[in-house]
Amino acid sequence: MLSKHNKQIMGFFFLLAIGIISYLILQPFLISILSASIFAVLFRPAYSWLHKFIHSKSLCALIISIIALLLVIIPISFLSQAVFIEIGGIVHDISSQNVNSQQIYGNAISFGQSALNSIPGIEQVDVKSIAIDSLKSMAEWARIQIFSIPTKLFFALLSFFLFFYLLRDGDRLVQWVYDGLPLSKKNQQYIDSQLQSITYVVVYGQIVTAIIQGLIAMFGYWLFGIHAPVLWGIATMFFSLLPLVGTAVIWVPASIYFFVSGLGTQQWLAGVGLFLYGALIIAGLVDYVIRPMLIGASSRIHPAIALIGVIGGVVPFGFIGVFAGPLILALFISLYDILIRKVRN
Repeated sequence: MLSKHNKQIMGFFFLLAIGIISYLILQPFLISILSASIFAVLFRPAYSWLHKFIHSKSLCALIISIIALLLVIIPISFLSQAVFIEIGGIVHDISSQNVNSQQIYGNAISFGQSALNSIPGIEQVDVKSIAIDSLKSMAEWARIQIFSIPTKLFFALLSFFLFFYLLRDGDRLVQWVYDGLPLSKKNQQYIDSQLQSITYVVVYGQIVTAIIQGLIAMFGYWLFGIHAPVLWGIATMFFSLLPLVGTAVIWVPASIYFFVSGLGTQQWLAGVGLFLYGALIIAGLVDYVIRPMLIGASSRIHPAIALIGVIGGVVPFGFIGVFAGPLILALFISLYDILIRKVRN
């Protein structure tokens, strides 16, 4: 006859074995599950607001799910198509021998070539060949993504359905998890507040401002005659997430290009205009006005945690890691505070 202690040990190992098998079953769908969970957290306030007017949880969840789907699919579809076209155009222009193309890109490539050649210890490289090969690789990657649409569509639909059910039944699921943990009501509220805080830092302080900077940059690049403004706007959006480097890594070299292009006074004025636009609007307005307005005083998580989470989360989880990384770090820190340091008892 097994003792109660031995039964508990056997039960633990049985649970561990079933947990491993369950992980193997769920592993192919982890990105979809994680994506749905993150977006459920992000759109939870909108769902709660709508539920005040519509008492049906299913209808509220369906409406918010459709809105979220449109907010994600429409911009991504438009930007992907624009980038694909612009990359193809740049490859053609660089490869072609007509005078106009050489005037547009030749000076920039020559400047890059001269800059590399002037660095001691750097082997001689052909900047033009590197630029063409890189752009062709990007175009090939875009083509592969297009052909993998059926597979991506399946996982997107799975994420959509999971998102719907997490919106509708997420409260019960979270409470079920909390009931299985040694957490007081006060500690549960502490974890909730931490996750909400990191959501504000990441979504409003990082993602929304990056999108705003990218869109503002696209307009500026178009206004001052930069070719492929959508492509460079998306690049600006990405570098907006990086510390120290920031958006200047795009608009400063673009301004310098106008100064060294040798195409006349008009190009020189465009360089001055783009530099001032970048410093005052792309960087200054967004970083020092819009970002603080969006974050406000609601954030209690150090920005470094959000930054590490954003960058580190992309490696294992892809784009959704931008959201998942900081939230997972915030959850870990909160549980560490409660279960190890015991500062929230």
